[in-house]
Amino acid sequence: MSSAYAGAQNNRFFADWVTDLTDPNDDFWNDGSILAARSWDLWRNDPYFRALIETMVELAIGPEGLIPKSQYQEDDAPETDPEEQIVRDQCDNALRRALSKTRLDAAGILTYAEMSEVVYRSAKIAGMGYSVRLISAGFGSRPH
Repeated sequence: MSSAYAGAQNNRFFADWVTDLTDPNDDFWNDGSILAARSWDLWRNDPYFRALIETMVELAIGPEGLIPKSQYQEDDAPETDPEEQIVRDQCDNALRRALSKTRLDAAGILTYAEMSEVVYRSAKIAGMGYSVRLISAGFGSRPH
């Protein structure tokens, strides 16, 4: 029998491969807190990992934080007419003024840009995937 995926083939190479089809939410519920704790430990204690995360945060957020853009449109027309563009610009300007003076954390300390960094950093470290290239003794200089 042929399959589109090598891992789905049913032959002697895969005879002992037992898998459980589980909900990804269940997998995260069981393992997520451990993985998140280990990720935060890496960020605190491994300068290479910290530099990797901080570079991603800096490149994604920028000096002003994420800049929201209005998508206001009064109708379903594919094009935005000039009057709608004026309203979009007014929304963008009002939001920029508000965010430039607003502190967004509960203690009233962090600016919008700083809060953007905290949220993005937290998501990157504890919630999104990443990989680290390792070179270990015993494997020669081959990365794995």
